[in-house]
Amino acid sequence: MKVAVENTSTLGRKLTVSIPTADLEPKITERLKEVSRTVRLPGFRPGKVPANLVKSRFGPSIRAEVCEKELQPSYAKALEQENLRPAGMPEINPVTMEEGKDFEYTAEFEVYPEFEVQGIDKLKVERATAEISDADLEDMLGKLQQQHTEWKDVEREAAAGDRVKVDFEGKTRKSEDNDGTFPGNTATDAQFVIGKGSMPDEFEESFTEALIGAKAGDEVKAKVKFPKGYRTEEVANKTATYTITVKAVEEGVEPAIDDEFATKLGIEEGGADKLREELKGNMERELDATIKAKVKEQVVEGLTAANEVDVPGALVTQEIGRLREEAKQRAAQYGQGNVDLPDDIFPDEMFAEQARQRVHVGLVFGEIIRANDLTADEAKVEEALDAMVAQYGEQGDAFKQYYRSNQQAMAGIESSVLEDQVVELVLSKAKVTDKASTFAELTGA
Repeated sequence: MKVAVENTSTLGRKLTVSIPTADLEPKITERLKEVSRTVRLPGFRPGKVPANLVKSRFGPSIRAEVCEKELQPSYAKALEQENLRPAGMPEINPVTMEEGKDFEYTAEFEVYPEFEVQGIDKLKVERATAEISDADLEDMLGKLQQQHTEWKDVEREAAAGDRVKVDFEGKTRKSEDNDGTFPGNTATDAQFVIGKGSMPDEFEESFTEALIGAKAGDEVKAKVKFPKGYRTEEVANKTATYTITVKAVEEGVEPAIDDEFATKLGIEEGGADKLREELKGNMERELDATIKAKVKEQVVEGLTAANEVDVPGALVTQEIGRLREEAKQRAAQYGQGNVDLPDDIFPDEMFAEQARQRVHVGLVFGEIIRANDLTADEAKVEEALDAMVAQYGEQGDAFKQYYRSNQQAMAGIESSVLEDQVVELVLSKAKVTDKASTFAELTGA
């Protein structure tokens, strides 16, 4: 087998592979014999068709069949012989399959860039340190109480923190071509918690001022100044006057942090103490994940900045496809049901830069893995799996069994663990400084 390599671009390669006809003829002859034993032609009994007639009738197609079978193994052998690492599938084109001539084909593809990762020892990483304080835990418990607030009608005037149910209609100043209405100017049975930022920014201050002191049955006015460039063009840089009809005023009653509340949240044993324990555990996992993510972000940014490499277009195209599928799944999740959305809703340009960045990171991390002969640590894979199923409580064992039986799911966990090992390796050589922080600062809680 002869192999010739041509550079078509920085990463582009064109293989020309030639397989001697002497290597193919025995296989073609053997295949012709197999066909002659079963072929049926008019005037001949099965197995009695003359060999020259079989060759004349089926020779070209059998030659093509044998050549096609030679493609994959010969291509793999050529890659190994020339020490090439293709990035993506090749475009293969036969050159000749004529009888009496060597079988020749070309394979065009891109290769992975060859480089050594630079800048690890010069990389500076700031790693946050924090603990879950009692105040953090109490603040999170307070948020749980707010989420489970029960609302009850009251006859008094509305105050900050109350929830109101209202109808409203907004109008701008009339003009020759506009009666003052605009898209979205009315609402029925809208609910707001006064002074808690539950209304859009444009409405919060003016609606809060108008609603405080109002009772069910009252009608109040609020003026809203819309900013220049507002998404609703008809009211951009204009003032609208809203007539608000108050239909109900409700007072919130937050539940006590007790055993009954813990049971309501699905904690069957241990009551409020168990609730605090589990909540703190969740917060610690969130904190650890946040710190790891911020450290990894710095590692990724530092290494990609220090290692500009040529990115194979084939890998970018594959990544665009993955990002598009993720977007289609999210669209289905948020209201599109199982509709099979067409690809042109999500054009390549929407994902091109993100895809290129992902591939760039993958190349740098992949080279570190290759250069250091890293493999996913089994113990760490087990830890990651345990952490993943911990959120499912009593159903954790069932989810763990599911992951173990799903090769693709386990591959995802192993890949994530391997990335963490790369980050650990980089941190062992980089300049790392610790910076004290808090749970609230890091998580935005």
